[in-house]
Amino acid sequence: MWFKRTSSKIEKYTTDATDQLARQVSRREGLKRALAGATTLIAGVAVGQFAGAKSAAAAVDCPCAPPRGVYCSGCPTNGCPSGHVICKTSHGCDPCIYSDGYWVSCTGLGSCGGGFRLCYDCKKSSGTCSTTCGCRTGILCSGCCTADEVKAEMARVQQEAAAA
Repeated sequence: MWFKRTSSKIEKYTTDATDQLARQVSRREGLKRALAGATTLIAGVAVGQFAGAKSAAAAVDCPCAPPRGVYCSGCPTNGCPSGHVICKTSHGCDPCIYSDGYWVSCTGLGSCGGGFRLCYDCKKSSGTCSTTCGCRTGILCSGCCTADEVKAEMARVQQEAAAA
């Protein structure tokens, strides 16, 4: 019976692959990855959006989708450049589609995986909707290792955005 031999070969291959994977991922590494994923989820939920967990290497070059496809010049580490305000849906500009004017672009960054990047929709302070542009932050909370640290950083970011 040829199918029994094939089934046996598939079973052996699957078992070998599983054993090899188990050897490569230690308990410590598995726990570290699980905690980084949980922190990522909390950060996304705290903002009201979730961009999805990505590995640090894959997330470093995370893109933003700036309004009108235009990035601002002179973006600071966090927020909009001087002479610009955060563009929110309440401004009535079609290119600005987020009620807070920013969203989580990348997660899972930093030394413990609690860091994240935000994207901001901006517009010139005295400009019209045709002056919109976008900024991507540097890595925020790069040293955050606990959910409480991420929550505190998100609260700080929300306070800054509300004051802007």
